[in-house]
Amino acid sequence: MKILILNGPNLNLLGRREPSMYGNRSFDEYFQVLKKRYAKHDLEYFQSNSEGEIISKIHQVGFDYDGIVLNAGAYTHTSIAIADAIRAVRTPVVELHISNVYAREEYRHRSMIAPACRGCICGFGLKGYDLAIESFWGDPSASKKPLGEKWQKAFGIAEELRAGGDNLAVIAEKLNRMEVKTPRGKAWTVQTVGRMLQKKKN
Repeated sequence: MKILILNGPNLNLLGRREPSMYGNRSFDEYFQVLKKRYAKHDLEYFQSNSEGEIISKIHQVGFDYDGIVLNAGAYTHTSIAIADAIRAVRTPVVELHISNVYAREEYRHRSMIAPACRGCICGFGLKGYDLAIESFWGDPSASKKPLGEKWQKAFGIAEELRAGGDNLAVIAEKLNRMEVKTPRGKAWTVQTVGRMLQKKKN
């Protein structure tokens, strides 16, 4: 899976910025930990203090990547433009905050981007990035279970689409258009497609 971690303003100062709240570790250092921990996946990291650069990055990867983990910093509470960028692309986005924003100032309790994201993780420190990454394929333990016969038809189609460059969101959309159901008779999502492909790898 190709996943972009996208950090916004002032997050380049992690390790030095308010260590009592954000810790003493730089994100560059933690990103190396993430790359080793999720070595089977293609992780990319981008940070910018500019709203326009964040929007441009979402546009750049939003039709090809399998997921975006977005810590928009203070733009979370102000940027309608970033929310619009998220809605404009196909790649699912998870909103993330290192601190528990709901235990801080009241103006931090409102997120302009949350309605455009598939979920929000906050208050778990840097560990939140692990949780956000794992959310794109569901429970990692599920990948250890063998692929059942009912998945075979869907897997064959998904594998062919994946080889052609489609991301998980596009594969889910195409499977649903073809009326290929999950073994439980439900519509495909990014999570169920990712879980299926991950099972086959193992």
